[in-house]
Amino acid sequence: MPKTAVISADALFAISAEMRRYLDTELAVRLKKQNPANALHSALYQELELKLKYDAGQTFTASEAFAARAGNCLSLVIMTGALAKGLGLDVYFHAIDVEENWLQKGGLMFSSGHVNVTIGRNPPLVRMASDRGRFLTIDFAPVAGGKRATQLSEQAIVALYMNNRAAENLALGKHREAYWWAKAAITSDTNLLPAYNTLAVIYRNSGHTELAKGALRSVLRRDPNNIPALSNLAIVLAKLGHTTELATTNAQLKKLRTHEPYYFFRQGKLAMQAGNYSLARDMFLREIKRQPDNHQFHFQLALAYAGLGDARHTAASLAKALEFSTTLAEQGIYSAKLSKLRQR
Repeated sequence: MPKTAVISADALFAISAEMRRYLDTELAVRLKKQNPANALHSALYQELELKLKYDAGQTFTASEAFAARAGNCLSLVIMTGALAKGLGLDVYFHAIDVEENWLQKGGLMFSSGHVNVTIGRNPPLVRMASDRGRFLTIDFAPVAGGKRATQLSEQAIVALYMNNRAAENLALGKHREAYWWAKAAITSDTNLLPAYNTLAVIYRNSGHTELAKGALRSVLRRDPNNIPALSNLAIVLAKLGHTTELATTNAQLKKLRTHEPYYFFRQGKLAMQAGNYSLARDMFLREIKRQPDNHQFHFQLALAYAGLGDARHTAASLAKALEFSTTLAEQGIYSAKLSKLRQR
């Protein structure tokens, strides 16, 4: 990504010719019987129409997600927002306050958030009485009810997109590209703290440890108990040899949580290497209790059960890994393993 390249809201939400054809032809049939919000909602959730697949592998623009008929949570929300605006609907994006959720990719730890979108039509744009008050929330990875939602501007969505692209490039070892995406995210929304955290990891992995510390300190000045920033700061301080500051940071982290993310997962992997499948099973179960929808934990649990000769629980854990997998590639791997196991 060139230094001066920054994606705009217009580019992110741009409707392609293929999307316009869909709105004017296939969706137009639904519009004869349903109001626009309901018509789009039905199309998105009916597998035989758009055939959307959740795939956390890469964050797409609206047109890219539509062309692929796939994307992660943010990609599909962006695509839905673009289609809704193409129908003349009002669009409201929300960040959902969810439990801390970690994923390990490319040897790096990422803390992920969640967004959804609400579509409808407000007065004075209401054209029919039946449209009044018809707002629908579309969520491609629903979380448990009662979670606090914070409305996001389009510009905030743009910043989230760029931060995702930074993290994805970082996981691939493309530090230069990751740096410019992260910087662009911060320029787009200076209040997006995860982007500073991403930038800090980029600095750390590129050997700029002091710059990493500075980026993390900028997060902690605004949010002193930010666990991802504190966790990364501990790594940076250890690398710099700042033992006194490290002890203070670790003490603060210990107050906020008993064990760091993936702690029991790592203990389980060590037990697997030692051939202690019972201990491995117990460690993976403890990690799953903390984060029940992580496919990696369920897959390793399946391996532990396999080591114990427990075919029934191996199959059940593989099924859970498949259920919570986040990319099409992972789904293919788990599905094949589960199918092979069931054929025995």
